Amino acid sequence: MKAEKLKVSSFTVYYGRGRIRELSNFDLAILSPLLDSREVSALNSLGTITISYLNLTLLGGWEPWASKVREAMFLPGKAVINPENPEWRKTILEAVGYINRKGFQGFFIDSMDMVDLYPEMAEPLVSLVAEIRRRNPGCPLIVNRGFSILQKLTPHINGLVFDGFATYYNPSTLQYEKWRNSDLEWMLETCGRLRRLQETLGIKVLALAYANPRDRRFPEYREYVSKLARRFGFTYYIAERDFLTVTPRRMLEA
Repeated sequence: MKAEKLKVSSFTVYYGRGRIRELSNFDLAILSPLLDSREVSALNSLGTITISYLNLTLLGGWEPWASKVREAMFLPGKAVINPENPEWRKTILEAVGYINRKGFQGFFIDSMDMVDLYPEMAEPLVSLVAEIRRRNPGCPLIVNRGFSILQKLTPHINGLVFDGFATYYNPSTLQYEKWRNSDLEWMLETCGRLRRLQETLGIKVLALAYANPRDRRFPEYREYVSKLARRFGFTYYIAERDFLTVTPRRMLEA
């Protein structure tokens, strides 16, 4: 089943509550599944596409379905859940139903890069994404990275978030920084691949960069990110790393 094209020119990522007016300035908002259904409905009515966060391999403990998770679902000795576990797969599909009942219009599937650490997860993850698509044929389905399995994912997804585009948070310096040297080369090479994917298959690339909007260097970072995004034809957003604030759209476009 071929996914429909995702036609948006702006997006945001926000895992807090409220901020409906600010969020409504964006075409698409990636949100916490904990958001009140009335807030989801309000955003939908204002024309913003509401997308719920969902993780197929990690558990934060805050999720409404966390109480259903058992130790046997995890990889032995790891804090990572086995996506092949039948009970976990059942739990995820129940979570999909919960998100649907909340009124969200689509799903953002995080941590797809887990396959780079555990290659054996590739087939179970792809099949789980495919099942979510089968049950939700018309909804936006967006993955976070997962570059190594993109070929297998593309029939099922509408969009991809390039998390860590252009800038990132460095925990060693406690600063937001630009990618440099070999990291920058890899990023640019990956951008080229994603541009071809967007042009040939219509998979929307959402470039997610990081910076502090209150920092005096934010205009410099914004210019850097926007220039790179325009070069590759990506839609970009610049967030703080905790996703508990909304960067005003006017600051992104100034």
